[in-house]
Amino acid sequence: MALGCHASRCRRAIRRELSLGPDRTVLLYAPTHRDHGKGLVPHLDPRRLARELGPRYVVLVRAHRLDGRSIPLDGAGVMDVTGHPSVEELCLVSDALITDYSSLMFDCACLDRPIISHVPDREAYRASRGTYFDLLPGRHGDTPGAVSTTEDELLELFRTGEWCSARTAGLRAAFRERFCPYDDGHAAERVVRRLFLGDSDGDGYGYGYGDSYGDCRDSEPDRTATGARPMSPVRERPGPVTPGPSRG
Repeated sequence: MALGCHASRCRRAIRRELSLGPDRTVLLYAPTHRDHGKGLVPHLDPRRLARELGPRYVVLVRAHRLDGRSIPLDGAGVMDVTGHPSVEELCLVSDALITDYSSLMFDCACLDRPIISHVPDREAYRASRGTYFDLLPGRHGDTPGAVSTTEDELLELFRTGEWCSARTAGLRAAFRERFCPYDDGHAAERVVRRLFLGDSDGDGYGYGYGDSYGDCRDSEPDRTATGARPMSPVRERPGPVTPGPSRG
């Protein structure tokens, strides 16, 4: 997620562009493509989610590029951002990501913001496309945060604050440690310092994001954007395919 200005300034500018006030909690819903379906068939109703959570929240809906917009998405508290040119900018302005098996979770993990895995069709997805690892058991390093399998479970995560609790922050920290330990916005700088400037002591230079996104926020956080896309996990073969992030 390379940006040409400081992350907090970019975040504010993009929020203004999208008419998102600083007091709104922005949820990005970005499901991945399904081989067993045609077009975008969301496994949650974003309008119900926005209605149940109230005016403080706004839900951005980003359809997968292979699906496009095939159902009405706009409504009170809901914004269709499928046509927005940059999913990285959408991640930057959002306070949390709701996704399923999408590799977008690795990009958002670099920003250290809550990730909710909403996976109601895990068996159908597993059978049709296959996955890398299982999101549901809540193992450290596998599960990036809170998990839901129904709309009611998803709503309960927000009502109780579990979506951004200390427990889910611990899951996210382990996930980031496994998949993006070097994506802190200074990876390229460390390469230049080590290979071209001979700085053998610069391996740890620039680590850290500043404030972590642990318990639910009271004010807009100031995050540092990352400078590179995270690595995706490599499937181990042989072995059975288990539910988890997809290849799409």
